[in-house]
Amino acid sequence: MHVEQNLLDSVSEKLKTQNAIRASLICPIFTPVFLVLWYALVEVDTTLAPVMLTLSGVLIGAIVRVFGKGYGFVFSIIGLCNHLLLVLAAFALDLTMIPNNTLWATVYFLFYTSGAALSVYLSKTRVAFYEHKAYYKLVELNRHNSFKMVKNRWFVAVPIASISTFITLSITAVVVSEYRFQNEKQEEVAKLNLAYEQKNNRAIDVSPSSLSSISTELALKHAFAFYKGYFPAKSWQKTKPYPRSSYKTKTILNFLINARNEARAKFILGIIELKAGGIALIVEAAKQGDIYAKIFQAKQFGCEKETQLAIKKLNVLRTITTQQNELAYITEVLDEGFNEQTCDMDFNMPDFLMEYVF
Repeated sequence: MHVEQNLLDSVSEKLKTQNAIRASLICPIFTPVFLVLWYALVEVDTTLAPVMLTLSGVLIGAIVRVFGKGYGFVFSIIGLCNHLLLVLAAFALDLTMIPNNTLWATVYFLFYTSGAALSVYLSKTRVAFYEHKAYYKLVELNRHNSFKMVKNRWFVAVPIASISTFITLSITAVVVSEYRFQNEKQEEVAKLNLAYEQKNNRAIDVSPSSLSSISTELALKHAFAFYKGYFPAKSWQKTKPYPRSSYKTKTILNFLINARNEARAKFILGIIELKAGGIALIVEAAKQGDIYAKIFQAKQFGCEKETQLAIKKLNVLRTITTQQNELAYITEVLDEGFNEQTCDMDFNMPDFLMEYVF
């Protein structure tokens, strides 16, 4: 086979420049960069995750090709190994959407195999058409000395590339995980701050001038909200968070008692301060006709073993009210009875119930 000497010299010089060790040492620098790029793209749009399976193969192949300038299979192996390690790191960081059906699994497989194939193909430098004969003579017929050099031996270059890339990817994965954790933590803090601000924005001013401008019904609901930490609603799903303050609850109730002589406010404040002499307020509320105060007095009789009298009073109350929530509450009291546990809850651990404000 006759080949011009100038072509042989030109191809020989190109073969001498191939360096698998250099490619092996460059890959651990760029592969973590591609992992960070992968993370950034997925943060923007998760649908880009499968695309990176292919794009990463292109990028790694290009890096091996540019810095390795190699013609042997060792460069393809370096590219393939680096691509596989990058994909595994991405899966470890949950940067890929896990396929949930056969179709998506097939799509992912195709993206990955195309990326792997491109990393293999692009990692090797191609011989120009007019240099084929010279390359064949120098490499296929007479193994060129460059392939025998240590820097181009697969058993030296591939382990260096794989181990060093594994180390740098591991470090990068830890950094990305920590960065993601801190971001999620900041987002959670921001959500909590927003929720806190929203709660505070719902809170009303409890000064006399402010309270005098709202209805008694609304004032009682805000008193409940300050006491319980959520604004009342007939449907539990519609309740909204609210800043807690028993002091503001009592401030509203005292205003309604002093400014409007409100019986329900007396009863509620009596319940809240039952152990501090609140019973007097409940008696006063009952005298003013508050039905919940009267129900409470009936429960007192029941807990003092005068069960029949208690039932009689509750049945009388049931005939004089038309409010569904009040009727439901009376029925509940009658169904529960006056056992020791119920009485202990009512008189030792009294509560501000939502029924009191509707």
